[in-house]
Amino acid sequence: MRIAVKLNAGFVAVVALVGIAGYLSEPGGGRVQAQFEHLSRHAFVEVVDAANMVSALDTCHRALWSVIPRDSEVAASENSSERFEGAKQEVTTALNDFGRSLEHARTSGKHFVLWAESLDQSHLGNRERQRLECLEQIKPALTEYRRLFREFFALAEHDPEAALDASQQRLLSHVQDHLLPLIHFYRTSAESDFSRGQRSAERATLNARRRRSLFITAVGLVALLLGGSLSHSLGKRLDRLKKVLVRVGEGDHDVRIPTSGKDEIAKLGEAFNRMVAELAEKTVSKSFTDSIIHSLREMLLVTDIDGKIRTVNPAVQEELGFSEGELMDHPLHMLVKPEGKRPMTIQHLADAADYGRGECCFLSRDGGEIPVYCSVSPLKDNNGQLQGYVCAALNIADRRAAEEKIRASLVEKELLLREIHHRVKNNLQVISSLLRLQMNEVADPDLAKHFQESQGRIRSMALIHEQLYRSNQLARIDFAEYLERLSTQIVGTFGMRETVQVRIESAALPLPLDLAIPCGMIVHELISNALKHGFPGDRTGTVEVVFHQEEAAYLLEVRDNGIGMPPGGAPRASGGLGMKVVDALVRQIRGHMDLRNNQDESEASTTIFRIRFPFSRHHSKNVVEGSEQARIPAI
Repeated sequence: MRIAVKLNAGFVAVVALVGIAGYLSEPGGGRVQAQFEHLSRHAFVEVVDAANMVSALDTCHRALWSVIPRDSEVAASENSSERFEGAKQEVTTALNDFGRSLEHARTSGKHFVLWAESLDQSHLGNRERQRLECLEQIKPALTEYRRLFREFFALAEHDPEAALDASQQRLLSHVQDHLLPLIHFYRTSAESDFSRGQRSAERATLNARRRRSLFITAVGLVALLLGGSLSHSLGKRLDRLKKVLVRVGEGDHDVRIPTSGKDEIAKLGEAFNRMVAELAEKTVSKSFTDSIIHSLREMLLVTDIDGKIRTVNPAVQEELGFSEGELMDHPLHMLVKPEGKRPMTIQHLADAADYGRGECCFLSRDGGEIPVYCSVSPLKDNNGQLQGYVCAALNIADRRAAEEKIRASLVEKELLLREIHHRVKNNLQVISSLLRLQMNEVADPDLAKHFQESQGRIRSMALIHEQLYRSNQLARIDFAEYLERLSTQIVGTFGMRETVQVRIESAALPLPLDLAIPCGMIVHELISNALKHGFPGDRTGTVEVVFHQEEAAYLLEVRDNGIGMPPGGAPRASGGLGMKVVDALVRQIRGHMDLRNNQDESEASTTIFRIRFPFSRHHSKNVVEGSEQARIPAI
């Protein structure tokens, strides 16, 4: 049995029982009994007419919903047209029934007014006229309702979804705002008149009511039992539906509603079961999501907009020592070590640099500090509205301990490398001193000159290790600074500070050892060559060293404005060891050397050695490897 029929039957039964009780309570006196009987019959008719109107509206709306296809149906099925026409016919019949009930109520009301006037019961007549005015207002509302249904069926033939929206926005609104309030007023007014008449009759028949009180009590109990039975029948099923809805809202997609019967609640249960089955296929259940959250090794905390903790995973409890109950509804900043005097709120963490990611310290239950790498992300709904924040934190205590060990190891290795450079420099200085002592024992000036040249080459290499020992970088050397110190040393060795000026034009370019040592020796040989052969006697002049970086290579130039070379002549002392060392070192750094000799007085320099060599392939290697690559090649 449908719910509307049950409600109407129960309502009619209660009204009938009350009418019977009132009738039986009527005294035997003819006039009072006749008046009360007429009043009760009329009230009963009005109530039934009101119930028929409500039932007609319910039939219309059930037909309306039958037109809209369900998710599991196809709009273009073979039964669609039959269902559509059947719905229209059902609505037409229901609206005609509504009209007949309305007209019957109006006719009955007019007769009741005439009857009340004939008995000089003006108060009954006035109230019935009010109900007649209400029925007159229902009539145009019914006409508008018919028009809205015609528009609905015209729209439903082409766009069922739009028709559904229209039904919700216009049809239902019209019923709720116009028809139902008027029908409710009509029915309650009729019931009120009936109650007044009953009380009047009861006052007139006090003795009869005393005699029949037991029967009236029995009738009331039957009405209560009927209403309680109906309420229990519907309430039990609705409560079952509510529990299932709560479980689905909690993420349980395996629950189903038991369906029995063919009324609206059973059909609602079937539709709901289909929806949950489709939802289980298309979405991830809450239990599955909870399993993922609980299996995370990282700490995970979810807060609301105000930063109060709503969800934590077991990793938080294991790492920090708090129970879940101790953390719920508490602010997140109680777990974060403050920076300064202000607490680290969730907004501070979310607005931190690097998009809410960074390192901080969590506070455990016993007051200990746990370093973590924390990431805070906003939690938004499908409409982009902020719902809270998700905080993921990884315990990095072990990583920090490892970093401290690595840092200590790096410091130790840096000290070791500095010591190596220092000892290499000292050893080279010892070799240079031994050569100087040996040179002092040699009487031949030419032989002593060779010792001096070798001593200068060794000092050029020792200067690099000395500069590395004193600098912050142990794998690279500031070549501009090195050129300044090397040129000063060479000019001092030759004793030509007063006659020859050495100019350095170089950017602050760091060079690795595999390039710095051979380039330093090349510069040493070329400056020494210029000083020995380009400025004989007391001739003054300038030696320029240019070093800079081009697009794909380095450029090294050594130029002087000494006596130069005769046209077509070979490089100065081309058969000597110095130029052989230069050629070998240029090959080692995969470079190319050009020699320019120009006797034009307008030139800034007479002799130019221009060397281009590519960038080192060993820039990323360590100092020890660079030192091995920086050996002097075989000549």
